[in-house]
Amino acid sequence: MLNTQLQTIGEEAFYSCSNLTEFYISENISNILTDTFNLCPNLKTVIIDNETICENVTQTSHGNLLNYATTIKVPQGANCNSHMTSSFTK
Repeated sequence: MLNTQLQTIGEEAFYSCSNLTEFYISENISNILTDTFNLCPNLKTVIIDNETICENVTQTSHGNLLNYATTIKVPQGANCNSHMTSSFTK
């Protein structure tokens, strides 16, 4: 689990991290920099608990998140990328 005060996940923070299988993006995270999740082939589940980040997640700017994760859970009713179809209720 990341520090609850963390607001930005840095560029290439998890680059080529083959042990990363699941990731939770809390509501405190306001910025995800380039290639954060690039080359994370075992990343299968991402839970995004921040509607602002959800609305801005793209394949190129966030390290190919959509290429790797097979399940992306987002807040119910969030206006997210059309690839993100799973949802949860807070």
